[in-house]
Amino acid sequence: SGVVECREGIVFGRRSQSNTTDRGAWELVPSGTADNDPPDPVAQVLQELSEEIGLDGRAVVEVQPFSIIEDRDSGVVDIGCDIQVSVTESALYEAHKNTASQEYDVIRVVPVPDLNAFVTEADGVVEVSRALLHIKGYLGSR
Repeated sequence: SGVVECREGIVFGRRSQSNTTDRGAWELVPSGTADNDPPDPVAQVLQELSEEIGLDGRAVVEVQPFSIIEDRDSGVVDIGCDIQVSVTESALYEAHKNTASQEYDVIRVVPVPDLNAFVTEADGVVEVSRALLHIKGYLGSR
């Protein structure tokens, strides 16, 4: 799972109705499953970023893994990665509009000072995304 940050804020995607889990919920973009063993979190998060919102590696300034989270219910382990990008919010929206992926029906860039309100007021934010934002110190204590 990535925490993509552009100058204007943190990128979220609203999971489309075609998804099998968490339909309509917001989550940090990108999010996906490791395809190789052993997993290469940096390569995987860059692949997911390209597939899900159409942003290729040339726009990425830095990727840094920072956390491992296990979902106790599913047993799935997420590797959280910071992803700094050099593109603007409008370029992110344009990239998403031009991608063939149906993962997210809409993406949204949330300014860092507005994250608490967004997570509180949005129609559902995926728990792993909440946890990653807490670990990064973007949200108040749990």
